[in-house]
Amino acid sequence: MIGTGIALGFAMALGTVFCSWICPFGLLSELTYELGWRVLPKKYKGLTTKRNVFYIKIFIFSLGLSGFLLFSTTPVLNQLSLPAWYSRIFQFYFEQKHVSLAILFLFMILLVEFAARERLWCRYICPQSFLLIIAKLVNPARLNVGFQEGKCLCKKGRDPCRQACSLSLAPKQLSHILETECNNCGDCIVACNKMGKALQFQFKTFKY
Repeated sequence: MIGTGIALGFAMALGTVFCSWICPFGLLSELTYELGWRVLPKKYKGLTTKRNVFYIKIFIFSLGLSGFLLFSTTPVLNQLSLPAWYSRIFQFYFEQKHVSLAILFLFMILLVEFAARERLWCRYICPQSFLLIIAKLVNPARLNVGFQEGKCLCKKGRDPCRQACSLSLAPKQLSHILETECNNCGDCIVACNKMGKALQFQFKTFKY
């Protein structure tokens, strides 16, 4: 309860920063996404999702939760938590001296994301991110990425901030419900620093 409370408290104040700055699978997913853009042909677009997918995540979360409550006797989030599976790899190796099959599960997910050029688990499935999103929506004055159009120096059709976003979001349009998917990683802000600094972290109330 203490660990959960800390994570949810951070989400209420700073958004879903656990996903971008702490989650071990999030790091692997970001590295896989970056590797895909460096290795795969530029003409290969993969699976691109431009629309908000939070409603899809709600559906998958509800479906998965119902299934586990009906057919499983183990903790639900433990079974669907990739950080938990990630830690089991080391637990099994150091305590029982064998490699857990969890490593194959993680590898398969990363392989699919590499081929899709999309962070599918984080955007569609992860139950932890769903709960963190719900927590951050409680506080409309939470930390978020703000866009000041008057400072933007980008030419029409050029969006380095969008290219920098590993979640395939449009940072200039992070308003209303679209903002739910942003995890405040700051990559778009770094990309924007040379283009007028139109994107900055801020505490501001959103109107829904």
